Amino acid sequence: MGRYLTSFILLLLVFASPLRGQNSWIQIGPSGKYTSVADAWNGIGYAGTALGGDLYKLINDGNQYSLISWLQTSYINSLFFENGYLFLGSDQGGIHRSTNGAVTWTYTNLNASSYFLDFEKAPNGTMYALNFRDGVWASTNRGDSWTFKGGGGFNPIRYDLAIDAANVLYQATDTGLFRSTDHGNNWVNLDPSLAAYSVSIIPNQTIFLGTLNRGFLRSTDNGNTWVNLRNGLFDTVITSFAYSPINGHLYVGTRREGVFLSTDNGSNWSRINSGMGSITINELSVNTNGYLFAATPNGLYRTVSTIPVEFSSFSATAEARTVHLHWQTATETENYGFEVQRKGGHGWETIAFQSGAGTSTQAHEYDYADRNLAPGYYSYRLRQIDYDGTSSYTHEVHVQIGAASSPELHSVYPQPTASRDDLHVRFSLPYQQAATFEVYDLLGRLRYKSDAMMYDAGLQQFALPAGMLGSGTYILALQHEHGRLMERIVVQ
Repeated sequence: MGRYLTSFILLLLVFASPLRGQNSWIQIGPSGKYTSVADAWNGIGYAGTALGGDLYKLINDGNQYSLISWLQTSYINSLFFENGYLFLGSDQGGIHRSTNGAVTWTYTNLNASSYFLDFEKAPNGTMYALNFRDGVWASTNRGDSWTFKGGGGFNPIRYDLAIDAANVLYQATDTGLFRSTDHGNNWVNLDPSLAAYSVSIIPNQTIFLGTLNRGFLRSTDNGNTWVNLRNGLFDTVITSFAYSPINGHLYVGTRREGVFLSTDNGSNWSRINSGMGSITINELSVNTNGYLFAATPNGLYRTVSTIPVEFSSFSATAEARTVHLHWQTATETENYGFEVQRKGGHGWETIAFQSGAGTSTQAHEYDYADRNLAPGYYSYRLRQIDYDGTSSYTHEVHVQIGAASSPELHSVYPQPTASRDDLHVRFSLPYQQAATFEVYDLLGRLRYKSDAMMYDAGLQQFALPAGMLGSGTYILALQHEHGRLMERIVVQ
């Protein structure tokens, strides 16, 4: 959280946000509760389901599909394709493998106590399989046989596995992030507070970690230090991750906010849910043709287009009584134009329209000046409209015109929030002063109190950890020099 801001340039958000194409989704295949999806080659892929364990072969980027119905399993947890070999983890205690495009299968019973959630191949050619309860198995002969490697810790629940270019293994568990530097024989818990659902490593060796209670983190030093990635990422429970080698874009699936995109190595995110029938994402996968697939409890989805049509920046700055908006697009597809929308305490209103560039692969810049504004707190967003009438919104940017005449509590979001997420509090102060945040239950008992901090005049933001609060309704109080401001919050 930035504690000091200048009042005339109050917030700058630079992010990538798709306009169409990869912003829009269509449902493919039959309805069902999809748990996993994996790319194979040349538009071929596979998708697995729960409650019946149906496996579908996706053809022509998912435009056609066929049911593989004879597989004797009731729940498919994971799929992995590697150079003609398809591996499948189910509710049984072993591993299924097909070497002929899912026509026939072999089953290796490993007598595991639980199901296999993930498969990964190390640079040295070793295959690894992660079991939910027991730990890690390894195969040096592409699944002909497997050797148990253990997993570190005292019976943690294991969620995800990742391997870096030096053959170092990482395990995301409910008791911390474990690392092995000797091919899985021994494991070290890097930090018990790094309990996580997901861990992923991209080609530049950056590690991304979706934690249970600390948000989405990034490490560039093998997991020794971490940076929290919050800008635009509303849901802190990351259930899946995908990387596109075509353009370097990052995608995350979340528990209750859908899919988010980053084009700057995770520093900024934008939500891409248009056409998506579910906000709970079980798995994401980018295929070799550039389509993004999402396995959800409410069906299987695929992006409409592979062409990334995106904003490269959107910013707002305040100068005297004018707000200057500036945005830039990297590409546009069938873009009719942009509605400029403002909220100043009385709901959103459209204040201007600017025509788009239609279809273009070149960068375009746009500007708008909102003049003669009264002092106060303002939010802005853009509504991008296609020629066919479909539309999507950017994230909001926020500014303060003039110094606040008195402390103001502008917004607390998301509402309601999950107990593992942070609450983001936006507020303004008329001059530099100390402030604290307190949370009370409905019986008036103090449940949380922040340290007193000095905040500059103008717009500020505070991240309140909701993890220490149980489910229920609370009162949030902003305590300033001359009193307090209160807001009701709900934790689920």
